[in-house]
Amino acid sequence: NPYPCGGFVIVDRNGEVISDQTEGLLLYSGGTVCDDNFNDNSADAICSGLGVNFRAVSWRSGFFYPTLQSSKTVTMSEVECSTEQWSSCTPATSSITCRHIEDIHLACELAYDCPEGQVYLTKGVVPAPTCLVRNPTLTGTARGCFCPEGQFLQDGQCVHANQCRCLHDGTFYDNGDEIRNEGECKVCTCEDSGEMSCVNMACPKLNCREDELVSYRQDFCCPYCLSNWVEAMNPSINTKKGQSVTLMCAVHVKDVGMKNIAWYKDGDRIYDGYKLSAKQTFAHN
Repeated sequence: NPYPCGGFVIVDRNGEVISDQTEGLLLYSGGTVCDDNFNDNSADAICSGLGVNFRAVSWRSGFFYPTLQSSKTVTMSEVECSTEQWSSCTPATSSITCRHIEDIHLACELAYDCPEGQVYLTKGVVPAPTCLVRNPTLTGTARGCFCPEGQFLQDGQCVHANQCRCLHDGTFYDNGDEIRNEGECKVCTCEDSGEMSCVNMACPKLNCREDELVSYRQDFCCPYCLSNWVEAMNPSINTKKGQSVTLMCAVHVKDVGMKNIAWYKDGDRIYDGYKLSAKQTFAHN
């Protein structure tokens, strides 16, 4: 029994013990309990001692059972509690000067069956703090299941701040996850407390081959080496000696003029004896 010198019970006007949530007279060691410094925490602390997961529904003081109350002495006063735990209470069981009009009447109920990790509170803050909104604007309080103090709700579970996941573009990431945003040239890392830290993306040094071009794409942060940037449209033509030939090439990058294209015949570059025309298509920048 967590209470000194006996324990608490709640009785009806006939002195019969109440086992449901009906309000009754609170007795301690056969006597009544005075309302001096009694508060909501006091009511919860006493109810929790009457049964597992019991919490207070209501309490008030008054002379509601005259016959029964007059036959009792006041055996406890100054039941001031700083939390809902009896260990935080500082009751007095001697030198009591209360009258029976100050006797406590109390109703208890079985508390909510809270999910694992959550605790029952008679006055939990609303809205409850979450990993996404750590310090919400308080709109009131409510009785129900909440995360313990210092923890935050995330995906239906209570976690400490350093366990909060990061939310980035509608997706949750775990601590240490790295996200590369090519379009914005950013590398973001999910850090402690669900904070996303972003730095500019570092581009590697390019070493393109002679037949490759340095190219850029709108959805790529860094330049890259592009091969196959020019395509022969009619690579195989049967001709007779002395016959004119039209060779067509499609250039797949911008800012490459005909003068930038080298022409070869039998492996040797040729510099004259031909006329240039070109068709350009821009799949890349």
